[in-house]
Amino acid sequence: MSDFGCFAFPVRQPSATFYVAAVKVTELETICRPLARPADVGLFGRETFEPVDLSEDQLSALVHSLDSKKFHERTVELLSEEREQPYQRFLDEKRAVAIARYLQQPTSLLPNSIILAVNVDLDESDVVQKDADGKTKIVLPRSESSAVILDGQHRVAAFRYLDEQTRGSYEILVTFLVGIPFYQQAELFAIINGTQKRVNRSIIYDLFGYAPLGGDKEEQLYEGLMAVSRFCSHVTRILNRVSESPWQSKIKMRGPGDEGVISQAAVVEYLSALVEPKTSTKRLKVLPLLYSFYKNSDPTRCAALLILYVCAIQKALPTHWDNPRSLLWKNNGVAVILRIFHDDLMLAGSADELMSGFQSVIVRWKKAPEKELIEPPKTGGGGVQNQVYENCKAVMFTVAEQQKIAEKSELWKTELLRIGGLVK
Repeated sequence: MSDFGCFAFPVRQPSATFYVAAVKVTELETICRPLARPADVGLFGRETFEPVDLSEDQLSALVHSLDSKKFHERTVELLSEEREQPYQRFLDEKRAVAIARYLQQPTSLLPNSIILAVNVDLDESDVVQKDADGKTKIVLPRSESSAVILDGQHRVAAFRYLDEQTRGSYEILVTFLVGIPFYQQAELFAIINGTQKRVNRSIIYDLFGYAPLGGDKEEQLYEGLMAVSRFCSHVTRILNRVSESPWQSKIKMRGPGDEGVISQAAVVEYLSALVEPKTSTKRLKVLPLLYSFYKNSDPTRCAALLILYVCAIQKALPTHWDNPRSLLWKNNGVAVILRIFHDDLMLAGSADELMSGFQSVIVRWKKAPEKELIEPPKTGGGGVQNQVYENCKAVMFTVAEQQKIAEKSELWKTELLRIGGLVK
């Protein structure tokens, strides 16, 4: 079978050059596949294990373990893993059928481009060729692994419902992205689809998590809408993967249908409030206390701090921890945990102080109000979460501690202004 080939126009932009062409639907179907992953394989195709219930002495040892070079190396290896089929299936057959009905109308038009990401294993020099007249040509093996549809799979799928003659004569506009690494493909997909309700946000954050952090400055401080979300997704992946974490295998990394209890979207979004830079105002209550980890591209240390904190909660509230209906296993509970964590960190003065004083965290969470734990709210949203947080804070922190938190807030603001976590 001969290779697929079409003439294309190069479009040059500062960050990359891509190629635009008119392609018949029947030809397009021979070189690409929809965004999918095997349904019977877990994340990375590995088995998962239940976390160990640690004693207080073991928690003390855990402080040193989480700060060790070995733990850091393990997380770096974890974050460097790639997936052969990284995407969740997003195809909605009802939507494809609706588009097919539209295409059957004599006045139908599909002016928008289908965006394909060419397999990075294919050499760019083999994919982008010049003919004798100097015209640009895209050449690909006729295999569904040659390219992935980043945008437009419902339009492509719709043609399956049309007759062969229509499919063979219909040309559509196609944009070929060549030499684009997977993490940039993920970001493009997220930008295109992230604001649309049909794509679960946990899936979007899962894609963010495969962009690199660390290494060259260009990658370490990669500019874009998803920089904070990418960092928080890296932290979440560590929390969901390492055996030291009480949240191991408990986070739904890809939304409904995935294994887990709490959603990655909840962890990432509530964690982002403690990471992303903010404008300094008198009314600002939640400070980006974890900004330094983000600035230094250090998801390992950030995850280590959270692991120890959640271990302390597990130790303080074993009955509630084992109850899947408890507040602790609700997305609202994630918000409350991270707000109380924020106050604990502010009170401690630094991450190191909080880690070394984890016993105080155990004592504090033992005071968590029973009613809030056993009767979590059935609805979500900032107002509900703030009310639960305030109810917990009133019981878990003494008046003197709350006053001290207010005092230390000013010290934290000064430091965050210095390092860029707050701006005036």
